[in-house]
Amino acid sequence: MRSLVGITTKSGNTNRKSKQQRHTADRASMNHFDLNPVREASTQPKIEAEGLGSAVLLHNARWFTRVRWAVIAVFLLAGILSLLLQQPLQTLGIHSLTFLAVGLALPLIAANTLFSLAINRMPPNAERRVVVRNIWTQIIVDLLAVTVLVHFIGSTCTPIPYTYLLHITLACIFLSPRNSFHVTLLATALYFCCVTLELTGMITRHSILITAPHSQLDATIPWLAPAYALSTVFFWFLVWYLVSTFSKAVRDRDQRLDLANKKLLAADEEKNTIVMRTTHDLKAPFTGMEMQIHMLRHQYWDELSEPVQTIIEKILTRAATLRERIKDIMTLGSIRSDEAKHTSLKPVELDEILGAAVLDVSERANHRGITINRENTTASIHADARQLHILFANLVANAVFYSHDGGTVYIAVKQAPNEIKVHIKDEGIGIAPDALPHIFDEYYRTREAAEFNKMSTGLGLAIVGQIVANFEYTIHVESEQGKGTTFEVCMPLTRQ
Repeated sequence: MRSLVGITTKSGNTNRKSKQQRHTADRASMNHFDLNPVREASTQPKIEAEGLGSAVLLHNARWFTRVRWAVIAVFLLAGILSLLLQQPLQTLGIHSLTFLAVGLALPLIAANTLFSLAINRMPPNAERRVVVRNIWTQIIVDLLAVTVLVHFIGSTCTPIPYTYLLHITLACIFLSPRNSFHVTLLATALYFCCVTLELTGMITRHSILITAPHSQLDATIPWLAPAYALSTVFFWFLVWYLVSTFSKAVRDRDQRLDLANKKLLAADEEKNTIVMRTTHDLKAPFTGMEMQIHMLRHQYWDELSEPVQTIIEKILTRAATLRERIKDIMTLGSIRSDEAKHTSLKPVELDEILGAAVLDVSERANHRGITINRENTTASIHADARQLHILFANLVANAVFYSHDGGTVYIAVKQAPNEIKVHIKDEGIGIAPDALPHIFDEYYRTREAAEFNKMSTGLGLAIVGQIVANFEYTIHVESEQGKGTTFEVCMPLTRQ
């Protein structure tokens, strides 16, 4: 019995072990997914202040050259004024600045010309290291020029060393904190080198002042010049810390806003895709149901009781509204796509587009006694014919739908030197002032508009607004309640 029990126990352990092995093998063959919002949030890309793109750096490099031209102009102007006002300046105890100003301006003109030529040859997607090299070359040349200026104006007896702060501040704004710190260190090294060479007598000390303070104070207070230099540099680093911290915070915020904006655009695109797919999936079965209802109405109408006929009429009315909404959703989705935004523009005869738009609503206009007064035009414009037709078809339809019976719709075209303006005016119900800012929003309908046009989907003007945005047109709206509305579409002629 003991042996039998022992064998049984061993067999049980073996069975359990084999089950565990099979369970492990099954788990190894399965695909797993864990939803962990905390971990996912921690893996989001970090905002790197160092990561200034080449396009931003190229813009900064070009901006530096423009500022340098302004500084060169100031140097030349100072040289001319110093030459003309030499005697009054000497009366005030100031040496002439002509030689110094012109001596700095000429090398800077040559250097800035080379910088500008190099930048203009760079493509927008230039390599980052090439742009960085250009910027650092500009900074080094500027700091050397400032050092020469500081030496001749007075390195420890005038406030001129604070001109270094201009480059330090600009570096904080346009460069990363690390690079702006390197600029501050370079400025400090050049300034200390200048002061050290002057104090050791290796180079002659100069000053713009005829009687410089250091000539009397060096013998009595030998530590004054080094103290001045140290306090100046301390102030530089204080300014660097404050400005770089603030600039980093602003840059981080801008990058986060840009990232959030990209996510919103991606979410909006995904929403548009889902809406388009869902609408497309609904279109086929809805069309089938509508056809069955029409068949019921035409073939068995007399056999139906009056209450059933009323119900069917209501179903058909609702179906017509839903059909218009499906059509508008599909249209809005298609013109929001990237293909619609970047379509090639071709010459389009505006008279044909407006004529087709009028033809689309002519039956309804005739039924309600509405006259459409359209001026013929020979104007042509580079545009996307399909989207242009959708734009004006919606505007003309709106003008007809919201006109009173027996009213008139006016369509006029005015050609200016740089643009074409199309006016579409009605004498209908008008739009309230508080509603005007919202008329291009999706599904927006005023109470008056919904009562006047039961078939309105609230998407017609949203489609118009999207097409206007796609091709950078401009649209002006003027309206007065009870008297009508005027839409003016301005289309530039320069876009090819």
